[in-house]
Amino acid sequence: MFDKAAQEREAMAKGGTLHVEILVYVIKVAVKMGDYQKCIQVGKQKLSFSDDVLQQRPKTLVICDWYECLAQAYE
Repeated sequence: MFDKAAQEREAMAKGGTLHVEILVYVIKVAVKMGDYQKCIQVGKQKLSFSDDVLQQRPKTLVICDWYECLAQAYE
């Protein structure tokens, strides 16, 4: 479900804050399901958007959530 939402958001505003937020949800689900490869794959995709997100919303916590999930995946 989150994958489909990410695709829809990407079609509307690739790299936008809402697109990146849904990617974080995809990462969180992947970690909970133990699919660390997917988490890392999506995490790398999101890395290219992080500067844009920080410019759009400088105080967003999305980046922190993303790093936390990636750290769990690498553990």
